[in-house]
Amino acid sequence: MVSTQDRASGAGAHVVKIYDDDADLVRGVGEFLAEGVATGDLVIVITTAAHRERFERALAAIGVDVAASASDGRYVVVDAAEMLSTFLVDGVADSARFNEVVGGLLERAGPRPVRIVGEMVSLLWDQGNLTAAMALEDLWNEFATRHVFSLYCVYAASSFESASDLAIVRDVCQQHTDIVPPDRYESMPEGPSDPGFETTTSELFVPVPLAIRAVRRFVASTLQAWGETDLLEDAAIVASELATNAVRHARSPFRVSMSRIDGTVKLMVRDGSEVPAEPRPLTTDLEGGRGLTLVAALCPSWGTERTADGKVVWAELATRA
Repeated sequence: MVSTQDRASGAGAHVVKIYDDDADLVRGVGEFLAEGVATGDLVIVITTAAHRERFERALAAIGVDVAASASDGRYVVVDAAEMLSTFLVDGVADSARFNEVVGGLLERAGPRPVRIVGEMVSLLWDQGNLTAAMALEDLWNEFATRHVFSLYCVYAASSFESASDLAIVRDVCQQHTDIVPPDRYESMPEGPSDPGFETTTSELFVPVPLAIRAVRRFVASTLQAWGETDLLEDAAIVASELATNAVRHARSPFRVSMSRIDGTVKLMVRDGSEVPAEPRPLTTDLEGGRGLTLVAALCPSWGTERTADGKVVWAELATRA
């Protein structure tokens, strides 16, 4: 099976890496860059100075001679903020200027494949200029209809975590051909991270298959921190089904929330899709919905509610206490 990271190198790929910290970012970008240098691609790095230095240290650590690649024109570095300033007009990207600036970079490639790491859109996002960020994603996709290159965008997970509107996060995901999730989706600890006396907790996930396992671990660690270990088995099933609904059917980023009150633990999954969640008989041939029938069988109560940017599907489990 081809991994998302492998697909990032394909011509025409427009991949987004969601990262938790700089170590997570460097692991993802470093692999993309190292492969490009090794195969003789034109590698263009449009990032902040701090991140660019970390990428180059990581490449040097695995034996890549960045200086030699830069001297023969195969490794090109551009400051993301400076490049933005060349085509932003009143805070919005000007299409003609963007095409001129980016097109000029690609002219250096000749017949070689081109790989680009881009951080300009995430800079706009972090500045709160979400309209300009999404417009720039559109410009990259439109530019890709006339030029062949692979683009690797990066966003901090904390940027998405703070977004109040799931629809805009969903739009970011849908602008890209593939999503590379945070490393923690594969390495999230099984046990509780702290004793935990909170009555509510939540976490945002992006719509990739690995998120389903990450959700189970999030739910299990929360229950263990709360001392509600009797619910682990049923909660794992419920969490899996609700997360699967968001990943496979809503195809949307989603927020998993948990709360406990009066002998009840409530799981809620909020996504950015308006498609209703409806249970179907386990014998139906229709795709989807059968997991909700299982949720209904395990939970004393469950339901779905519309929100301004999608919907919430929730389920309650009774504690023995």
